[in-house]
Amino acid sequence: MNEDELFSELKRLKFEDFICVVVIILSIININGDYCEKEYILTKDNIYKSKANKIFEFTLIVTFFIYIYFIARNYYFYKKTTPENKKLYLIKLFGSSLLLAGIICLIYFQVNQTSFIGEPAL
Repeated sequence: MNEDELFSELKRLKFEDFICVVVIILSIININGDYCEKEYILTKDNIYKSKANKIFEFTLIVTFFIYIYFIARNYYFYKKTTPENKKLYLIKLFGSSLLLAGIICLIYFQVNQTSFIGEPAL
């Protein structure tokens, strides 16, 4: 690995560390959304339901962009890999595509649902 490739790889790993921190923050935000759902169940106050829905929509949209990054990264690695590893990287890319499709379905559900209780999960 030459110096430019080494620098690029370290930069990518540092960015992925940042993504891990974002995922932790999203999890904490979702805990707050769950709290709002519980308050809605107890009080039937639609303010809590609305707040929970906004929280879940926000976290799903951020997750969508995270998955876009991982598809792009996996596609880059697929193009770069040796012919004997192409099949494995294609499977990895396919799995990432399924995750993205799942998050798109969850975003659609979250935006269009009217009475579901609980956070959407993938």
